[in-house]
Formats: sequence, C-alpha cells, structure tokens
Amino acid sequence: MADLDIAGVQEAIRRAAAVRSPLRIVGGGTKDFYGEKLVGDVLEVRELTGIVDYEPTELVITARAGTPIDEIESAMGASGQMLAFEPPRFAPGGTLGGAIASGLSGPRRPYAGAARDLVLGVKIVDGTGRALSFGGRVMKNVAGFDVSRLMTGAMGTLGVITEVSLKCLPLPRTEATRLFAMSADESIRRVNEWGGQPLSRRRAADRMGGRAALARVHASHRPGPGARMGFVARRSRDAVPCRRQALGRVPSAAADARGASSPAEGHVRSERDTQPQPHVDRVLMQTDLAPAYRGTPDGEEAEAILRSCVHCGFCTATCPTYQLLGDELDGPRGRIYLIKQVLEGGPVTAKTQLHLDRCLTCRSCETTCPSGVQYGRLVDIGRRIVEDRVGRSPGEAARRWSLRKGLQSKVLFGGALALGRIAKAFVPAELARGIPASRRAGTWPSPRHGRRMLVLEGCVQPAIAPAIDAALARVLDRVGVSLVRVPGGGCCGALPLHLNENDEAQAMARTNVDAWWPHVEAGAEAIVVTASGCGVLVKDYGHLLARDAAYAAKAARVAALARDTIEVVAPEWKKIAPLVALDQGAQRVAFHPPCSLQHGMKIRGEVEEILRAIGHEVVPVADAHLCCGSAGTYSILQPEISSQLKRNKLAALEADRPNVIATANIGCMTHLASGTSRPVLHWIELLDERMIGGTPTGRR
Repeated sequence: MADLDIAGVQEAIRRAAAVRSPLRIVGGGTKDFYGEKLVGDVLEVRELTGIVDYEPTELVITARAGTPIDEIESAMGASGQMLAFEPPRFAPGGTLGGAIASGLSGPRRPYAGAARDLVLGVKIVDGTGRALSFGGRVMKNVAGFDVSRLMTGAMGTLGVITEVSLKCLPLPRTEATRLFAMSADESIRRVNEWGGQPLSRRRAADRMGGRAALARVHASHRPGPGARMGFVARRSRDAVPCRRQALGRVPSAAADARGASSPAEGHVRSERDTQPQPHVDRVLMQTDLAPAYRGTPDGEEAEAILRSCVHCGFCTATCPTYQLLGDELDGPRGRIYLIKQVLEGGPVTAKTQLHLDRCLTCRSCETTCPSGVQYGRLVDIGRRIVEDRVGRSPGEAARRWSLRKGLQSKVLFGGALALGRIAKAFVPAELARGIPASRRAGTWPSPRHGRRMLVLEGCVQPAIAPAIDAALARVLDRVGVSLVRVPGGGCCGALPLHLNENDEAQAMARTNVDAWWPHVEAGAEAIVVTASGCGVLVKDYGHLLARDAAYAAKAARVAALARDTIEVVAPEWKKIAPLVALDQGAQRVAFHPPCSLQHGMKIRGEVEEILRAIGHEVVPVADAHLCCGSAGTYSILQPEISSQLKRNKLAALEADRPNVIATANIGCMTHLASGTSRPVLHWIELLDERMIGGTPTGRR
C-alpha cells in the first residue's frame, strides 16, 4: 500500500475523530446487510488493492484489504492452493478486508478452521489515526493475546484493516458435493443417525471414486421423507451463515440408511443451518500421498505421523526458532504442512529446504504436543526427501561432507583440536573461546567387578572431554560396577543421520551393535551413553534398523539396554550416598538439561535432585525447556540462530550468578563454554569430585 493511501485513511479518521463523527467503512459493499444499521460518512478503502507478497512454498499470502477475493483465489488456485475458510459470496466484488472484518466462514470451517484461525497478521489504522501492525507472518494462537484475531469479526469497530496476511492450504486433488433432498425433521434424524456411525474416510473416498469435500442435507418442506439425490462435482460456494446451529454431532463420515456412502469428509448439515458447529471432537490431518511415496516405508511412517496431528498449534509456543523468527514455517506446525505438501507431490524449493534446515530437532514440540506427534522422525524423513529433490550446491555439499568425515575421524579431529589448542594463545579472543581447553581425564579403574556395563565412547567426546567417561567409571567402580570400554565402536550415527545420510547412520549403528554384542551375550547390564545427544539415538536403534532382518532383533536388544548417565547413577544412589563428602562447601550450580535428555528421553528433574543431594545449591533457570542452540552441527550450519539461542540460554543460566554450569551432553557443554568465562562441566564430574577420594575437576 502506498504511503499516500495510508496517509489519506489516517487523515480521514483524524478529521472524524476531531468532531466525533462516525465513519462507515466501505470496500466491496457485499455485506452491507450484515450487522447493525450502517451510519456515518463513507470511508472508501476499495482502492487499497493488490497482492503484496505470495510465495506458494511459504503457504502465506499477504494482500491489501481492498483486494477482491476473486483475484486472491485466482492467484492461489494457479498454484494449487486456497483460502481454506472459504469466504462466503453474497455478490460480486467481495474484498479481503470485508471477509476478515465480518469474520464469516464457509462450509469447510470445522475441518480447516475459521477465518480467525488462518489470520497470521494485520495492518490497521486505529480510531486515533495511528498506523499499527500486528503479527505479520506469525501464527500465535497459544502464546499470548493476538490482536490479529481480535480484528477478525470486529466489523471495523477496532480500526480500518489495511493489509492482511493469511495462511494458505493446498487444494484437494478432487472434490464432490452431494445433495440430499428431505424434510427438516428427516434431516435432523439422519444427521444424528450418521453421527453415531463412524466410517473410514478412505473407504468412503474410494467408493466415491475420489476425495469428496462436502455433503449437505438439503432441507425441503415438501411432505414425505424426500426422494431425490443430486451430485455436483465442484466445491459449494454458496453457504450462507446462519445464527442457529445444526442439531446433533457432525460426523466424520457415514453411510445412509440404504447403505450409500456419504462423502469422505462428511460435512453434513441442513441448508437452513449452513454455518457448521465451530468445534468437533478431534479433527485429524488428512493426507493424499503422491504415488512416488505411497506404500513406501518412509511414506507410510510419515503418513501415520501426519495423521496424528490435530494442528492445534500448541507446539509453536515452545519452539525456539519460531520464537526467534516469528514465522509459521519456522515452527513445527508450519514444517509439518511443508512436509505434507512435499509428500503429496507439491512444489519443493530451496525455501522449503531452508525452513526444514532451520529446525534444531530439539523435540520440545513433542513434549508440548497433546496428540503425541513424533515430529523428530517426521522431520528426518522430510529432510531426506527434500534433499533428494532439491539437492545442495557444490559448496554446501562439500561443507557437509567435510563435517561428517572430519568429526567422525578421531585422528583428524583429535589432530585439529591439538593444533587449535597450541595456536589458542595467538588467535583473537572470540575465536579462542571456541577451542575447548585440555583437562586431565584422571585414572580409569581396571575391570574388577562381576557387574559390568559398557560405555559408548563416541566420536568427539574422547578428544574434547575424556574426563566425563572416566568420572563415571570411578563413580560406578566405588559401588561395585565396572565400566568397560569396547574396541571397535565409534560414532553413534546421529551426526550423519541429521545430515540426511541415513545409510551411513545405519552402517555406524551396525558397527556398534557388532562391537557390543559379545558383551551383551556375556551379561553386560547396560550400555551407558554419557552424551545425551548420542544416547537418544542409541535408544532408537531398534527403529533405525527395524527393516534390517539381520540386525533388527539385536538392535532392539541394544536399544533396550541403552542408558543415560542418570539412569545408572540413580538406581545406585543408596550405595553412592554414604560415599559423598558433604564437608566441602556448597557450590551454586546452574543446570542446563539438554533437549535430548528432557524432550528426547523424557528425563526431567532427576539430575537436579542428585546435585542437591550431594550438597550443591541448584539455582533456578528461566526457560529451561528451550534449546541452547548447539544441536550437533547446527551451530556450524546455522550460526546466527545458534548464537542468539546461546546468548539467550547463557543469560538465563547466569542470571543467579552460579559458580559452575552443569549439563549432560558434550555438544551443549562446548557450545555454552564458548560464550562464558564460568566453567561448564558434565554433572557426573561434579558427583565424582564430591565423593570421598574423588578426582578434582581442575576448575578451581
């Protein structure tokens, strides 16, 4: 919208406000019959037209308030998308501003959402003439008060809408409208009958020969039960809202008394009550996979996950990237829609890939989700498919290859780290902070107990912080358990898995299974992983190798034996407690629970309990559920987002001035240490030094 247009609207409002004269906002004029009697001087806004921004892969359209609905739907239809709330048509010339100001929605409302559910942001001029902006490309339906939604249905009483951003949805592949003629009494009886007879939507759609989008009971006042049924192969656009609601429960799909199937999405209601009930018990996401993915293992798994999503949006409130970027497509729900679009054969671009790449895979959304959506698995599938279709630039592909090979090689990584430590004194301070200091590992007790546990050494942890595994070995040795290092193992596979190299990740998992299996058969009690980021994958080996007949059973057994550090320490606490020296003075400890621990493994509060039990003061940390920004190679591939998350996390951790920061994952440990002068340690090191005869960490 031109500044001159905005200025004109502002000036008109200021003049009217000065003399306390009402204004009548006019766009297309197609809804003049709706609401209170129209009074006041006319304020024309129909000239504020035009689509400001529309990128189909972003699933968002921004247009000026005077833009005709026909123009918007034409542009979206060319890209296979639609305004999912189906704004009703009362006459030609209806505008976007009028649709939002009236808040009216069409027959798809209970299945795709009402107008207010799809408004991402608005620009308005308020009653004092101020130009204000709310939301933008944002969907905040659970995090705070949303002015954008308040404007929907306000009939212009809160301000003049000048621009609207809306969420788009893909058009169904095929649609059908089925009309039934019957009396009003019969229509109510049938709606109630159908509501109690759930029918598979897929079976109904198959019998219809396509995906039917709308079924409607046509109320007729002619005597008799009604005897005709019509079929219209297009979406209904003439649904007129009504104050009254249809009686009975809206069915998901049903068959009529004669056995004829109703449409797949079963929008059933009386024509006199065409505005549907606003809520249904559970509206699951519908999918229609493209032939390339239908029936494939990845396709079937992704479809099952997609169908568990009820698109409630709770996940956006706890998503770190959504909080930083304010973009629906940089939150879990938006990414789920992108993946759904890809799997249904929709367009895929570098922007699609960027939004998926920005995901930390922190899985905070899984903790928040009331429907149990396995988002972590879904986004791994989506990334692989998008990478196959979009690819990477030669430079980016080389960068990712170098990360995989360099970090997995103990010789290359260890050598590079040693050189970095030598050069640390000669490089800028900001760069030097990113090079972990060398610390002694201390002694590793020889295996001497009947009880034995194995440990995953991993790829980078032995070079960066060998003291972590050694500290656990000493703690367990004191209570009669030997921690055994097994030759032949290595990286858990998380590094290549999250870089979309699934085959490489599976090969690493097989290598570890082979190395551990003789010890598992010999009676090893557990496989301990001191890095929670690795542990969450080892616990998932059963799923990772489920399609490998030679390894599926072994992998499932290994996954069942996998334990995080806290899961082997807590059961031994009665033996550990008498060996803790409580005369060393309390330290103020800020604990950062890694995402892989609290969201991936669902372990919360147990480490803090141990730290308190050994005499430390655990200080409160705000937003403990949020990611620190490490996320494996994320800090290298997405440095700006990662750095901001690190700054936010350190601000929260250091707010109460702790003596030390503790965590449970090597990635979080090194990432946080690069931004603070306070020591950052694995919590098992604090327990080790606190026990009688414990090894000091060397931080004092």
